[in-house]
Amino acid sequence: MDHHRPTTDHHGGQFMTIETRLNALKSRISAILNDDLRYALAERIRELGYIDLRDFFQARPVLAHVHALERMLLVARA
Repeated sequence: MDHHRPTTDHHGGQFMTIETRLNALKSRISAILNDDLRYALAERIRELGYIDLRDFFQARPVLAHVHALERMLLVARA
């Protein structure tokens, strides 16, 4: 998979590289103050096959996994 290829996001149709999406996701996750959401996110990461957040970001996750976490955070905001 080409990690430098632009991908569309779901926040206005802008083109973003996977690195940009990962950095944005990392920032959003670090800003989470709700413990229940943090635990749910950790559980989802394990369901996707990663040990923890560090493992997720070091593993260069596939776009579908990035999207799953983005979607989870969007639903939590609603």
